[in-house]
Amino acid sequence: MFESEINALTKRQDDLNGWRQKTGWVTEKKGKVLRRSEFAPDWLNGDFTLRGKVYFAIADTILPLRTFFLKKPVTINNEVFYLEVKGYGFTGREMHFQEHVSGDVFYGMYLEKALQEFERIKFARELGVLTPLPMAVVEIYRDEYIKKGMLGFQRCLEAGLHISLRNKVDKIEQIIGEITEFSPKTIAKRLIDFVERNYPEDIVEGIRFLVAELRTSPKWGYGISDATEVLLSGMKVGYLIRATLCPIRVGDPRDKNIDTPRFREVAKTIGHAFRILLENRVFPN
Repeated sequence: MFESEINALTKRQDDLNGWRQKTGWVTEKKGKVLRRSEFAPDWLNGDFTLRGKVYFAIADTILPLRTFFLKKPVTINNEVFYLEVKGYGFTGREMHFQEHVSGDVFYGMYLEKALQEFERIKFARELGVLTPLPMAVVEIYRDEYIKKGMLGFQRCLEAGLHISLRNKVDKIEQIIGEITEFSPKTIAKRLIDFVERNYPEDIVEGIRFLVAELRTSPKWGYGISDATEVLLSGMKVGYLIRATLCPIRVGDPRDKNIDTPRFREVAKTIGHAFRILLENRVFPN
C-alpha cells in the first residue's frame, strides 16, 4: 500500500548517499538471537549478523538516528512488512561506550531495554493495539561491542581534544610521546593505538587507564569521564528488530499540509492506542 512512498524515500537516500560519498551499508556486528517471536523468519535465529544497506524514516535529516529499516520487505501472514532495527549503532555503523541522556546506550540499546521493549510490544498487540510486530532481540557479543565501539570512543576523544582535553597535552605526551602538531584527529588515533598496542589482551583495562589519566574537572565541561560508562559497567548491549507495515512516520504537526483526512485517521488510531496503553499501564519507566 505504501510501496510508492517507500520507493521515493529510499531513492532520495540513495541519491544523498551518492552526493555524500557514503555507501549506506551497516557495519556488521556479530551477535546471538536471544528472543524471537512466531513471526520471525527462519533465518533470524541462533548466531546472527545483520548485513545490508539501510534506510531511515527521514531521508535528509542531518541528525544521526539509531532506528533504520531494510528496503526489502518480508511477507507475514500474506501481508507485506518492513523490518526496522533499533539500537544497531550510530546510523547503523560504529558503537559508543557512553550513555545517552535518555538512560540508554548512545545510539544503541542496553540488552535489557531491548528485551523490555520486545515484551511491551508483544503485550500491546495482545491488548489489540495496532503496533509493529515484535520480531527478535539480538545480543551483540561483548568482544564485538568493544571492537566496534573503539571508533566511537576515538570520536569522543577527538571531540574532547577540541575542548577540555586541550588542557591535558602534557599528560597526553607522557602517554603517547611528543606532539609536534595539535591535531585532535591525529592525537585521538594515537591514543587508541596506544591502548591497542599496550593492552592487546585487555582493551577495557587500557580504556580504563586512559579515562583515569585524562579525567577532567566538571568545571571544564566536556571530558571523557562519562564517555565509557556503558563499557566499564559491563552491561550487555543488543538491538531490537520489529516489523511494520510502513516505516515512514507521521509528519511534523507544524506542517501546514498535515491536516488531511488520512492523517486525521492516523491521529484517531494513535489516540485509541494511547488510551488502551494508559488503562493497562504500559509505558516506559
